[in-house]
Amino acid sequence: MSNIINGWQNPIFKIYNSLGVLLETIELPLTNSRGLVESYEIIKKQTEVIDYTIKEKLLGYRITFSLYYDEYVSGDTLLNVKSILNHAKLGNKLVIIPRADSPDRTFEVIVNMDKFDIGLLKGGAKAIGHRLPVLQFTTKYLQAELNWSGE
Repeated sequence: MSNIINGWQNPIFKIYNSLGVLLETIELPLTNSRGLVESYEIIKKQTEVIDYTIKEKLLGYRITFSLYYDEYVSGDTLLNVKSILNHAKLGNKLVIIPRADSPDRTFEVIVNMDKFDIGLLKGGAKAIGHRLPVLQFTTKYLQAELNWSGE
């Protein structure tokens, strides 16, 4: 029996061009108390029938991966984020491996943010990093099953 599912390590992004050629692999660190959060939206069809009972069919799941860098993020990490966003802008395929120690879990994702904030930690020129960004990526395709692993 496992105490945790889906691993515990940092996320990895693999970037592919339209021909399926791997362009870049980017590892992002986990920081802050919230780290990486997976949110599951249940996609379903519901119908109320004549006798007022509800019929429901679960179709699948849409997963949003949120990376919380709201307390601290390094400049190097922000430059990696910039690279991921640039690839998305160019129309390249983004694939996330949410946890490096669970490489069988891979998802094609899209950027799911209209905006994000970046602030400098206290210290001016001697600041140790930045704060505020929360990055979100959502599965491009509906997930038919919960692809969880617990070994």
